[in-house]
Amino acid sequence: MGVVPPRVPPWSRRRLPGRWRRDRLGEVSWTRAFSLDELTRPRVLKTAGRQIAVVRDGESVAAIDNLCPHEGYPLHTGPVKDGLLTCEWHNWKFRLADGKCVLGGEDVRTYPTKVEDGVVFVRIEEPPRESEVPRLYASLGEAYDDGDFGRVAREVARLMRFGEPAPAIVAHGCVYAATHDRYGFDHGMATAADLLGSLRVLSEEAPLVVTEALSLLVEPLLRERVYPFPEAEPLAWVGQSADPEDPAWRAIEAELRRRVEAEEREAAEALLRGAIEAGAPPRVVHRWLVHAATDHFLSFGHAQIYCVKAEELLGEIGWVHAHPVLSSLVRRIVTGTREDRLPYMKAYRRRMEVHTPRLEAWAGMGQEGAALPASEFIETVLDGGADAALDAVADALDRGVTPARIALALGVAAAERMLRFDTAIEDAPVAEGWLYLSHLLTHADAVWATLRRRRSAEALRGLFHSARFVEHEHPLDLPPERRSRLGGRPLDPEAPDAGTMVAVLHHDPEAAMASAEFAFRERREALFGALVRAYVSDHLTVPIFIDHQIKTTAAAIRLSKALALDAQLAPWAERPILALVRFLAHPLQERRIRRRVRDALRFVWEGKVPESILPY
Repeated sequence: MGVVPPRVPPWSRRRLPGRWRRDRLGEVSWTRAFSLDELTRPRVLKTAGRQIAVVRDGESVAAIDNLCPHEGYPLHTGPVKDGLLTCEWHNWKFRLADGKCVLGGEDVRTYPTKVEDGVVFVRIEEPPRESEVPRLYASLGEAYDDGDFGRVAREVARLMRFGEPAPAIVAHGCVYAATHDRYGFDHGMATAADLLGSLRVLSEEAPLVVTEALSLLVEPLLRERVYPFPEAEPLAWVGQSADPEDPAWRAIEAELRRRVEAEEREAAEALLRGAIEAGAPPRVVHRWLVHAATDHFLSFGHAQIYCVKAEELLGEIGWVHAHPVLSSLVRRIVTGTREDRLPYMKAYRRRMEVHTPRLEAWAGMGQEGAALPASEFIETVLDGGADAALDAVADALDRGVTPARIALALGVAAAERMLRFDTAIEDAPVAEGWLYLSHLLTHADAVWATLRRRRSAEALRGLFHSARFVEHEHPLDLPPERRSRLGGRPLDPEAPDAGTMVAVLHHDPEAAMASAEFAFRERREALFGALVRAYVSDHLTVPIFIDHQIKTTAAAIRLSKALALDAQLAPWAERPILALVRFLAHPLQERRIRRRVRDALRFVWEGKVPESILPY
């Protein structure tokens, strides 16, 4: 009976070297290899597109892949001792009996052998997918634990050769991250959502995109132990209503938010897991989490960003992974910093005492045609002061402007703040810098995405959080006379999208913005594609910086596309892209050891907190 190998993705057939491609085998049979007399040393059997090392060790004969699973160097040249074959190139050692790697990384494949009349025969057959894929996933998990990202890349290649889809492989890394991050959902899982979304552009680079996602998920968690989730809290079957206003769902939401507020982490995780297992629909569960995340302004807006990214991630990898992903998100919300309780947000709390009672009424208002005085609104948020920024949001809601349109205008304000940023601060020994500022754009994008998907009184609080966030950063602005002037000449008028990325890689912000401005008018989709391809360009090294590059790019492109479709806000559609390009083109201090030592000495020797430009 012929053995048909698993489906090979189209990109695999085109891009992988021939020796790694899977072959269609004919009838499974025993293949004559060598006589015992010929096996005074390991010999290589070449058949069916394979190289198989046949090795005699005393009275036994073994057959293994001749290409070392590490980097493909030949194994047959290595010494054999005590049942172990050593790869001479990097000293990996394999047990001949079963291929187990006892020093190194992944195992080597073995083949059954038999001896008849002094002749060795090897049985060559494709391992069944149902056993091989789980084995590869187990090996991938070992690679995570070892921080061996070369092995991660190889196992990704092998899984994809077996036809495993990219979302399934990334889901494996997400489950690992969810169970190994003591604080819960973090940048890696948020970035995984954007990377999976990028496969619509980067389909030919699927192995690279998946490996990048796994690296960003796992690398920050090296040496972390497993932090188990509690068992699901048993819940009575609460029906099949998909209406978030169903009394049964509202009761569970109220209890979940109470536990989050009380920082009863395990109890909150158990309740969420119980609700998921009881059949709570995705749209209901996501609404609960958005409400819990906006009960406070949490950790510079990360909680709301992560709510949006968790929903997008589950849209890619499937609701079957809701428990680990969303339980991890609950952990993050519970452990987040309640920024609005800190002294620097005292004025915000006082002003919101006026606006909060009106949220319920505003949630029922909003007309698509209601006009927003965009220029005045953006200028007020940027330069009008904290109270004026919050009042501008309230005035827009009073006018009946849709919350999503207000969020888009806040995205423009966030982009303008990034365009004004004094980049000398990036090199100064202070807490603020480009990563800090990039949260303005990703948070505004998250608020817009939230309100586009679901409108509620609780979700409207994100608008006020965003306005306060953008306004608070005004001390980071350059003075007006030193701000960038657009309208310069692009590097390459024939291909301004490519010119933009050349300027980014050469750390030339002015040339990058000039090229991007031209490309936005003439080759917009090509520019967006070039920016997405930069996700996997390897020009940054520290995971958190790569995360912010990818997340900010995704947010800028999404906001820009939405602005272009809004008749009132279309004139500002290029601003998020220009802000993004300015950020990408500026050289970043990734390690920051000098700053960390300075902060440590200030604290330990002088009892002082880290230096900051912003008031806290």
